[in-house]
Amino acid sequence: MLLEFASEIILTMNNTVGLFVVIRFFDHILERKRISNLIRRFGLLAILVSYITVNIIFDNVLINLLLVFSVNFLIGFLFYQGKKRTKVVMAVFVVIFSFITELITATSFGILFGASILGVRENPMHLLLGGVVSKILLLLLIEIIIRFRSRKASNVSLRSWLLILSIPLVSVVLAIVSVYRPVITNTFDDFGVIACLAIVYINLMAFYLFDHIIVQTDENNQFRFKEEQLLLQQEQYKNIVSGYEQVKSVRHDMLTHLVAINGYLEKVRIEDAQNYIHEIHEDLDLSKQGIISTNVAVDAIINNRASKAKSLGIEIEYDIMIKNKMHINDIDICIILGNALNNAIEA
Repeated sequence: MLLEFASEIILTMNNTVGLFVVIRFFDHILERKRISNLIRRFGLLAILVSYITVNIIFDNVLINLLLVFSVNFLIGFLFYQGKKRTKVVMAVFVVIFSFITELITATSFGILFGASILGVRENPMHLLLGGVVSKILLLLLIEIIIRFRSRKASNVSLRSWLLILSIPLVSVVLAIVSVYRPVITNTFDDFGVIACLAIVYINLMAFYLFDHIIVQTDENNQFRFKEEQLLLQQEQYKNIVSGYEQVKSVRHDMLTHLVAINGYLEKVRIEDAQNYIHEIHEDLDLSKQGIISTNVAVDAIINNRASKAKSLGIEIEYDIMIKNKMHINDIDICIILGNALNNAIEA
């Protein structure tokens, strides 16, 4: 009776950690729906309780796989945006990932422990160790996928990722060492249980904190970039205001200019009239005032890099055709354009 109760507790812990990993995966791949945190937490709790109950009652691999798929799809359907077929695919992926990690765990245990292993449900320490190792491997696999899928995460250096990924690898070894003897002898060991729970907690917290560091780093980078962009735009706005003031001045004096041009033409002083018109055109050349396109962010970057090129004795020519509003945000545009101009200047 005690062993059966211990097995149910271990299954509960295993399912809870699995749910955490699924949510983490979905958070990086899909977009959350705008619902209150309270409703979200109660919904996840209800799903978790139902999941654990069915998993304890039915000890069948096929039923468990269908249950995992159903739970994953339900989480995606209730709490994340996107098409249903996308959520079905994501749920299938998680089932496949879970199956692969559990298969690797079972195969490894078969090689490591051999015939000493009894049925999983009959050996709670084996059940605990298998759950810990399979979930750590699943977490490791999910992190690798996030590394290449998420833009924010991909900005993290490879060295940092290798360091963070070493945590689950070392944890697997520690978990096996902690409960190796209890598994072999089919005995329940309090220290082994506490050690495995601590290992799982450390892994979850490590990736949770690492996630927050990634988000915070990205926000800091965006803040610094926006600050630099703001300084450039302030200079650009001054040029724009100066240019428009000149336009207003010329418009105000337009009658005077027309009278002067008419006077030159009446006296057949064609060359003087042309020179006068050219002088007005020079005053109205908005490109000299930093007005290149209708996009202020693009103008700010081009003017800044053009000034740098001019100071280095580099001639620069540009012909800009760009929409005022585009689907790409200003930060991405300025990063791409700024890097391209920097490379051109350095070359």
